[in-house]
Amino acid sequence: MNQDFEHYNDDDEEFISKSQIKREMEELQVLGEKLMTLNHSQLEKVPLDDVMMAAIEESKRIKSHEARRRHAQYVGRLMRKKNHEEIRIAVSRLDSSSEEFARFNQQIERWRERLMNDKDALSDFINQFPSTNIQHLRQLVRNATQEANKKPDINTARKKLFQELKEICFESHNID
Repeated sequence: MNQDFEHYNDDDEEFISKSQIKREMEELQVLGEKLMTLNHSQLEKVPLDDVMMAAIEESKRIKSHEARRRHAQYVGRLMRKKNHEEIRIAVSRLDSSSEEFARFNQQIERWRERLMNDKDALSDFINQFPSTNIQHLRQLVRNATQEANKKPDINTARKKLFQELKEICFESHNID
């Protein structure tokens, strides 16, 4: 019997094939390409370190197709060392065609409706997102509620509240 196989047992770590590793690297490269298409304000919402941010900013200057492909590989290689799951979630929240984007916006909408209709919701929100500017949020909720009662066809204050909630939840990288 071959000695290499004698030491293998079920308690060892799960075997990952070269094909699986290659698929994972290609997924990271695709994620890197998506990052390269985001504008600066969108990139600020993604949890990237300085090295990743510099590499993505560098990609904006590259015009050659082949050079962009190689640079996407480089960005993918950098992401192997990062928490790419957080980056993937943040990018999918920015992509309007993704399920994560739809789910995130629905949850923001639920928070907005709760805050406008339930007085206890504000304390729940603050408990979940402690870095919230309470006074500003309270004012936005008050304005949105008043606008909904007086002028139900105008949604300016509701939109401002939605945008504020979206920023707060996006920055915290978690939402229920």
